[in-house]
Amino acid sequence: MKTRRFIISVIALICTLGVKAQENDMLTAILQHEGNATLFVGMNAFINAHEAAVDGDVITLSAGKFNLTSITKQVKVYGAGYEEDAETGTGVTSLLKWNGYDMMIGKTGEVLKNVHLEGLRIESNLNAAYSTAGQTNPVENLTVSKCYITGNISFNNDITDVDVSQCVITGGVYGGAAYLATNLTISNCYIGTLVSTFKTESSVLIDHCIIAEGFYHDSGCAESAFTWQNCIFLLDSWNHRNVGYGAYAYNNLFPNFERSIPASANRENNYEMDGSPVFTDANDGKYAPGRTFTISNPTLWVGNDNTEVGINGGQGFSRVPSTPVVKNLSATVDGKKLIVNFQTNVRPAPTTNPDPESEP
Repeated sequence: MKTRRFIISVIALICTLGVKAQENDMLTAILQHEGNATLFVGMNAFINAHEAAVDGDVITLSAGKFNLTSITKQVKVYGAGYEEDAETGTGVTSLLKWNGYDMMIGKTGEVLKNVHLEGLRIESNLNAAYSTAGQTNPVENLTVSKCYITGNISFNNDITDVDVSQCVITGGVYGGAAYLATNLTISNCYIGTLVSTFKTESSVLIDHCIIAEGFYHDSGCAESAFTWQNCIFLLDSWNHRNVGYGAYAYNNLFPNFERSIPASANRENNYEMDGSPVFTDANDGKYAPGRTFTISNPTLWVGNDNTEVGINGGQGFSRVPSTPVVKNLSATVDGKKLIVNFQTNVRPAPTTNPDPESEP
């Protein structure tokens, strides 16, 4: 554990400067720019930190409930986590809708690059590369890791090098037949509904996920040719195939093989459920806090990377963000300066499969 001391300028201080200490659970956003740090407090701390940020800055949020803001700059945003766990020291950093708006990622009329979100509970849809007033707002090098999204992740423009990993998405992942996804990877995620279409030439990989529904519709469109591997599908329906026409499906677990994969798909080494429970910790596939999703047949249902199918294979699944946690924040006044002390405890980031035989 390290103790760091910064002289921090306070932009949005909602308490008296003369206080000896802040509460440990006070809402704080620390903006890091090169060697400098700026402290913001209160429910609008995230909004204020983003407004003050420039490309390349880092924003670290404490546990608590913040009003969210759209991301229009090249920033990294780290929270305390999305589920509280005393054993791992994980808290909950919630981002709430502000004036009824969802979280947006994009810059009007420009390409927004190098945004990183981790350890956040986003209480809204997450709309990336959204379009405004006829402008195109593509994104590149976007990472969303160990986050909980209470809705959908939507890509409403072209995207390049997007990585969504170890997340809980209560809705689905949506694109559109007009949008090109170049190197979109969704790995070790729980997806509550489905994954939608992208432009024909897109490269989309869904790896080691649990998917409650699967593909968007049952038609012969070329926009469905994703690669699905090492996933567990829960839907059994003729009307909504688990994977689309022209898809590539390797080492997935399906409720019913014939109803799950159309004949035009490229398929190899997939498995069919035998009617017994898939998971040992519950009889259904619904997400619940702390649930492990341990599969009942890990030696039979094996992925193409020699680890088990589902979210515990591959890189594994962890709710613990691999980022420092700000603790024991205190502030004292020294003349005209506010001296802020805090501890940063770097947590380990355990996974359910820390040492697979090969990477996915």
